[in-house]
Amino acid sequence: MEKATISSDYARTGKSLTFLFCFYLVFCFYEPYSNILVGSVGKYLILLVVFCFLISYKAVNIHWIHISIIMWFLLKITSIFWVSLNYVVRLHLFSQIGMIALFLAMTLVVFDDRFIRAVVCTTLLSSASMGFLSLFFSEPYLNELFSVRQVLTLFGAQNDPNDQAAFLLVGIAIALYFLMNKSKKIGWNLLLVLIMLINAYAILKTGSRAGLLACGLIAVLGVVLPDRGRGMLSLRTLRNLSMVLLSGLTLFLLALRFLPDNTFDRIFRFSSYIGGSGRSMLWENALEIFFHNPFFGGGWGSYWGYNGVYSAVHNTFISTLTDGGIIGFSLLFVPVFAIILKSFKRGNLLSLLILLSGVLPSLFLDAINKRFFWNALIIGFMLILNYNYKKKLEKKQQNSY
Repeated sequence: MEKATISSDYARTGKSLTFLFCFYLVFCFYEPYSNILVGSVGKYLILLVVFCFLISYKAVNIHWIHISIIMWFLLKITSIFWVSLNYVVRLHLFSQIGMIALFLAMTLVVFDDRFIRAVVCTTLLSSASMGFLSLFFSEPYLNELFSVRQVLTLFGAQNDPNDQAAFLLVGIAIALYFLMNKSKKIGWNLLLVLIMLINAYAILKTGSRAGLLACGLIAVLGVVLPDRGRGMLSLRTLRNLSMVLLSGLTLFLLALRFLPDNTFDRIFRFSSYIGGSGRSMLWENALEIFFHNPFFGGGWGSYWGYNGVYSAVHNTFISTLTDGGIIGFSLLFVPVFAIILKSFKRGNLLSLLILLSGVLPSLFLDAINKRFFWNALIIGFMLILNYNYKKKLEKKQQNSY
């Protein structure tokens, strides 16, 4: 019997749409530097991406995750009316709208393997280029104010050290996945190892302890977790573990030899992690607001100026609890955890590692309006939708015999 033909419901993305979204991804890595040359054009680029993709769709699939995130944002907007200071709202409103619109636009359909490969490879190469440039064009953050932290500096512009570490982290996650599960060519394997080492060293230069911890966790998960049905313990696992340990030792020796002493101490003197550079005090202060208003929180940006503390919370989970209480937190993070859990249950290791590269840094940053956070959710969800659709096609093909 001949194999039955099954129509594909993949979204049609030609070269122009693929190029547009990949250009957006590259832009995210270098946005602070492009702003010096062309001004703040990020919001217009996102609007263009959302518009062009939405008009290209013939049909969309709305998931409960979309509804939950929309309800979270509606609650967040409503909470503006009971906040005394609206500084954070004015600072992040349009950025927040743009990232939510982009998430919805890019996850309402299923993209084919060609588009997915372009997205993943663009993210990998963009992150790798940032790591490479960081080797030669890094300067002290904020002009010697924090000389212990070195960040990529182009045209006099810099990125926040922790944000830069997050952008470097996603390259490590993707390179690790390909190295552990896909690549068989020696030359390509060596390039992937080089990308991982360069990006990891660039993270060390930023002095981001959160970046180092996230990098270590992703490395462990990349080694021990199976990808799509493979056994957890095998010769492959031992090989992967050996490569990661060797890479880790090489990285430590490089840091010992070339990293400035004050940066080395900040990263590897683990006793200094206690208190999280003052974060514990910020977290306690913000949680007071949550405990006073546990269900709906204190409103969007209510932590700003509370008890005379004019600072970000530096923890997306706590700031979300402060803004929207248990209800707001659940509406946002239940979908996030659901995507992570689906990636784990389906053995989609690439999706899991990319998601974690965006979510883990948010434990130490206010990432609710950051590109790296939402891009990780977008790409991770894309991979899950693609995987689920291919499984449905396989079942249809089996039933058609």
